[in-house]
Amino acid sequence: LGSASTGWFVTIPGTFLLGFGLAHLFHLREDKLLLIQYQHLLGYLSTRLSAGIPLEMALVESVKPLTEQLGKNNRLIRSLLRLKKNLEAQLSLYEALASFTREVGLPICTRDVTMLTLLSRSGGRIDVFVRQSHHDLSAQINMQSEVANERRGQSSEAAILSIIPFFMARFVFGGTV
Repeated sequence: LGSASTGWFVTIPGTFLLGFGLAHLFHLREDKLLLIQYQHLLGYLSTRLSAGIPLEMALVESVKPLTEQLGKNNRLIRSLLRLKKNLEAQLSLYEALASFTREVGLPICTRDVTMLTLLSRSGGRIDVFVRQSHHDLSAQINMQSEVANERRGQSSEAAILSIIPFFMARFVFGGTV
């Protein structure tokens, strides 16, 4: 950069672009982790609901084991703690779940809670729905992982194939290139 002012005009936008790119990357990573954490919540709820525990009690009981498994400092656990406090303060389950989905911010969580509310009001099988949602989310996460691995493999293959002609030219021309 030195003392030339033209270098600063290029550096500042480049720094902003790099910062925005890194922020976007971290945001995508955080969303993936939140989806996996939500998968853990569904798995826990599925086992508790299959054992005959009511939904409200299963949600309240989920805080401690998920905190031990996932740690205290993440969005899902903080939202579960608020949900537990809301339920203990005698807020209705539907209002507490609506608040929970707003705090978590996952579209799949909003969909699941809407269906849970409808099933609960109509007397549907909540345990079957939660088990199926957990299975579907697990399949979705596995599919995303396989696609990401395939893309990494293809980009590695493309990088190797782009370098091979230069090595071949070096061997064909006997190192004079």
